[in-house]
Amino acid sequence: MPTADDFDAADLRSLRLAAPEVTAARLGRWLVFQRAMAAVPLSADPPAVAAAHAEAVRVSGLSAREVGELDAVVRDFCGRRAVVARIRRRMETADPATRGRLEQELAARDDDGAVERRYGRQALEALRAQEAALLALHLQRP
Repeated sequence: MPTADDFDAADLRSLRLAAPEVTAARLGRWLVFQRAMAAVPLSADPPAVAAAHAEAVRVSGLSAREVGELDAVVRDFCGRRAVVARIRRRMETADPATRGRLEQELAARDDDGAVERRYGRQALEALRAQEAALLALHLQRP
């Protein structure tokens, strides 16, 4: 009889097959798109934003769909890494009682295994290689 772990493993395989290909080159193009869009003021009128988006897609060499797919992967990775960084910063000034709890939380969260299982080793390696640039963009977003 199949167990819950069997179903979880099957789900992960299905999700990995559906995940976009994440490579250093594709992340580089995604960063080109994001930097172009970051130059557009948040107060810009909708036609200007649409035109900037079309131009950012063109210069990135990705399709709008690819940008969206990669955006989801990058947000997942960066969200996890931002939480780990925040816990580490809190640990620097924490009192001993709080520090023990934060160490436990860090041990539970500082694991890229979930990202690797969901997107694959190649994706994780590409994301790690660009982590600083990806996190900088992630943290500046509204």
